Amino acid sequence: LNESEYPIADGHYDVVLAANVLEHVRKPWIWMRELVRVVRPGGLIVTVNPVSWPYHEAPIDCWRVFPEGMQALLDDAGLQKVVNRFESHEPLRSRRDTPGRSISAYGWKHRLVDGLLGAIGYPQERAYDLITVARRPG
Repeated sequence: LNESEYPIADGHYDVVLAANVLEHVRKPWIWMRELVRVVRPGGLIVTVNPVSWPYHEAPIDCWRVFPEGMQALLDDAGLQKVVNRFESHEPLRSRRDTPGRSISAYGWKHRLVDGLLGAIGYPQERAYDLITVARRPG
C-alpha cells in the first residue's frame, strides 16, 4: 500500500492511531499529510514511535524522530500539538540512564549483570519512545 494514497474517504475517522509505524515510512512528511486527510476536522492523530530501538528492517527501517522533528512534521501537516513527549516507561535502574534497548530484550544473565552495574551507578539503557497526540484544526 502506498503510504501517500490510502483508499479511505476524506475525514472518515475521528481518531487515527499509528504505533510503531513512522520508522518504517520512507517519506513521513507525506504520510503525515495523508493521516490528516483521513481524520475529520477536530479529530486526533496519535503516534507512538520508537526513538532508541535498534535498526529493525520490516521491510524497511528509515527514521527515528525526536520531539523537535515531530513538531516539524506536525507544522508541515497543519496539525495542532496536544502532546509531544519523549520518554521511557521502563523503571529507572540507576542514577543515570541512557536511551538504548529495552532491558526485556536481553536474557536473564545480562539483566542480572545490568542490575548489579546499575546499583553502583553505571548508566543503564532504557527504551525511549516518542508519544504524540495532534489535532486537525477545524
